[in-house]
Amino acid sequence: MLLEIEKEGFSSDAGLRRLSNWLEANADSELPAVSFLREVVNDILSCGNINIENAAKMQNAIVRVLPRSIQIAEINSEDFSEKLPARKSALKRIRELGGEPPPGITRIEAYDLEAKLKTHATKKQVEYIRALGRNPTTDMSRWDAADLIENLLNSARPTEKQRQFIRELGGDSTADISRAAATTLINTLLAERREKQARQNLPTPRQTMVIRFWNRMDLVGSSQWEVERWLTEFYKEDPRRKNAWEAFKLEVGDDGSQHDPSSMPIGAGERYLHKPQ
Repeated sequence: MLLEIEKEGFSSDAGLRRLSNWLEANADSELPAVSFLREVVNDILSCGNINIENAAKMQNAIVRVLPRSIQIAEINSEDFSEKLPARKSALKRIRELGGEPPPGITRIEAYDLEAKLKTHATKKQVEYIRALGRNPTTDMSRWDAADLIENLLNSARPTEKQRQFIRELGGDSTADISRAAATTLINTLLAERREKQARQNLPTPRQTMVIRFWNRMDLVGSSQWEVERWLTEFYKEDPRRKNAWEAFKLEVGDDGSQHDPSSMPIGAGERYLHKPQ
């Protein structure tokens, strides 16, 4: 009877009630498993419905009380593994992938569904494709979706917002380019504007503090761009210098944005460079 109930599964409480009736009728049995199974069955039936956790609990309880030889064969059987309820972690992953696991889904079914969802186009891809004016097929893979998005971007015209931004950055907004090319152009124009500003402006308070920290007072009157280039090479030559600066910031709680940079003792970097970490 236990094997029959276990193989039928727990999509309903029919098997549990059949077992409950037998256990109650044989409550005085000397079989040690009777009291154990009665407790498990009553606990599950008191919940009012069979959920994934209860089904797994009942299935494990049944296998636990079977004779050892039958128990091993049952656990290793294909039928048993196919009826194991899906784990909570698997259900969570399925939902994160945009799926909705049906009630009573087994471990094998959850594995197959998760694998299928992993190859499907993501929710963001589907939304992006629709925003670009196309309707993706329901079975489209994420790789096909990526290719379609790239093709659509290369064929779609720039948005008015992109053209306006290009004009503000001093670029040619009338050029016959794709939306993807407009994005690349905007990034290039932004980088050029940042570089131009950095070449024109004096060092920032943070840069000034770093200059004083490393006793490079000759750079005080230079540009942000020049300081940035020097600092990149300076740290590249000896990574310990970067660690020394980080140790100072951690100790004083300031990177030049909290206090007047002139409060930084000139040449303090050497002391932090040789300070035990």
